[in-house]
Amino acid sequence: NLIISPLSIFVALSMVMCGANGKTLLEMSNALSYGDSDFSQVKDNQLKQFIDGIVEHLSYSENTLSLANNIYISNSIELQDAFKNTMKEIFKADLKQTDFTHSTKAANEINEWVSEKTAEKIKDLINPSSINASTKLILVNAITFFGSWKNTFDIKQTDEDGEFYTVNGVVKSVPLMKKRFVKLPYGEDDSYKWVTLEYSEYNFAMKLFLPKTPNTKVSDKVESKFDEWITKKLSQRSNLSKFPTSEKKLESFILPRFEAEYSSSLNEILQKAPFSMTSAFSAGADFSQMDKNNSVMIDKVFHKAVIKVNEEGTEAAAATYVSMRAKSKKVKKEVVYSFKADQPFFYMITYKDHILFLG
Repeated sequence: NLIISPLSIFVALSMVMCGANGKTLLEMSNALSYGDSDFSQVKDNQLKQFIDGIVEHLSYSENTLSLANNIYISNSIELQDAFKNTMKEIFKADLKQTDFTHSTKAANEINEWVSEKTAEKIKDLINPSSINASTKLILVNAITFFGSWKNTFDIKQTDEDGEFYTVNGVVKSVPLMKKRFVKLPYGEDDSYKWVTLEYSEYNFAMKLFLPKTPNTKVSDKVESKFDEWITKKLSQRSNLSKFPTSEKKLESFILPRFEAEYSSSLNEILQKAPFSMTSAFSAGADFSQMDKNNSVMIDKVFHKAVIKVNEEGTEAAAATYVSMRAKSKKVKKEVVYSFKADQPFFYMITYKDHILFLG
């Protein structure tokens, strides 16, 4: 089951982009949807305001959304003062001198910090084998979310042995949480339908998506068609406005109680279209706004996320790290309305127009 946090990936790569220049900056700016605007202005205005809003305001909300950043630095790299100030002032990141020649000790230090910042939900983010003497810098982001439903599910109504239809019609027994004759924000188009489940804190919500026509035999072709549809929607600006809803009375609403965990290197996907971030991973990378000697390139971008959904609400956490290494080393590519999520479905957790998690 896929679960990622676009926000965590965005923040981690934005930290790196603050040190980029030239072609590397242009590619990263386009990949992160900053466009061709003057990034120095974006960095000092929109980005600072966005990060400040999360770090300083949302951390005090009833639905705890917390975000933390840390940067681990080798003694053999000399960072630009402006870059260090940006990391501290905008991203509220601590900069820690680290001896990467002791890979196990360095990995343990990073993993302990991530575990602490994610309430022990993300463990072992980085493997010691991903660290060596050529590692110069590791930038890490961690995010957690704890949200209670605005209207909780009655656990007495949960079917502990519900039938969930997996790919190709295989039936799996899972707990299915249920509501009857419930009013929810509901939307649809010719092919798909979606509902919004609100959390108790204003502006936080989970949006769930299903094929408009129930299909208990979901094939790879059906999934591919949905992937194409949702990718097109989410690639547009103000993407969440593409899913309009109006309050409808649903005869039935069914959602599994579930947990999911996913981890993956993002190197390959970031270098392919539509991101096309090839320069940052090459010996021609320009991180002269980060490193005074412009001697580093991205070695690895790695992401891990977990989610737990039950009758009371949602717990989710994610972490992303970007490791930078010396350029001399080669890099390996790595009507009656109802909504019954008793088959593969797509979901996202949102704050206003920002996607925090999706899966």
